Amino acid sequence: MKDNRFKSFAGLMFMGGFLFISSCRPEPLEVDFSFIIDSYSLSVPEPSGLAYSVDKESFFVVSDRGKLYQISLTGTIIRELPYIGNDTEGVTVDPVTANIYVCEEGRGDLVKLNSSGVMIDSYNLLDNPGNSGLEGLTYNIELNEFYLLKEKDDGILIKYSVEDDLTTIINLNFSSDYSGIFYNESSRKLWIVSEEERTLTQCNLNGSVIKSYSFPINGIEGIVVNDDETVAYVVSDPNSKLYKLDLTIN
Repeated sequence: MKDNRFKSFAGLMFMGGFLFISSCRPEPLEVDFSFIIDSYSLSVPEPSGLAYSVDKESFFVVSDRGKLYQISLTGTIIRELPYIGNDTEGVTVDPVTANIYVCEEGRGDLVKLNSSGVMIDSYNLLDNPGNSGLEGLTYNIELNEFYLLKEKDDGILIKYSVEDDLTTIINLNFSSDYSGIFYNESSRKLWIVSEEERTLTQCNLNGSVIKSYSFPINGIEGIVVNDDETVAYVVSDPNSKLYKLDLTIN
């Protein structure tokens, strides 16, 4: 009887302590999702890079599995292109020729495709980069140069001119990783997203920070921004979603 009473007493003490500890836990912080205008489910597996089509009436999106798709502004697949890559992480479009460019992380390659998704050429920008290689791709038609990211260890901004075969390397230090990039022709600024820190940062062409936003969305990789920089679209790899964001919220 004594042992049973002791066990009952010990159980009550344990339960009381558990309730006390639970009651001392801070309330979870309320997350503000008011900046999300809308979100759309994607049938694209592991979506990564994102780019406007020439007319900006649709997007191109790449999958980590090496596939390339054209989707509507609400995420519906319009077509799957024939190109099959290797760990594709970025995509951009030349608005004059309609050629499509993708980057392959593990190989460190920039790959040129025609508008039908057939490979034309490739350019090696990083030797043996592994899983921290090329991550994100965008194009500046005025200067005829591409901007790419090395994700981390160490994070860098790569400027590349196909015409001159010239590569410029700029070290980045405002985030722990860099997962997507977009060049806005109107403002002549870069927008860079961080998957790990869940941030969207506006920079000049040398990677210096102008302003930054914090977005509690997991796995942001691809990014485009409209001309007047009031709206951004991002894709989330783990969520398999396209998000439309309001950039006018401070």
